[in-house]
Amino acid sequence: MSTFKALEPPLKLTMENSKFISLDSAAAFMDDFLHNGTAVHSATNTVASQLNQLYHGLREEKKRLKTLQEDEEE
Repeated sequence: MSTFKALEPPLKLTMENSKFISLDSAAAFMDDFLHNGTAVHSATNTVASQLNQLYHGLREEKKRLKTLQEDEEE
């Protein structure tokens, strides 16, 4: 059974005031926001991938040690 819990979004935005901005400024803001969000997502995926590889490596090592132990008992 999986015990995975959804994490809070890494970027939280709050609007402190409202004012009119130019289309260029809005586009630049969205570009920065999406670029930073992509960087966070990419880093998260990299860490998850490395943890997954570590997990599988530990499982393989556990199997290998168990096999060696069984061979010694015979």
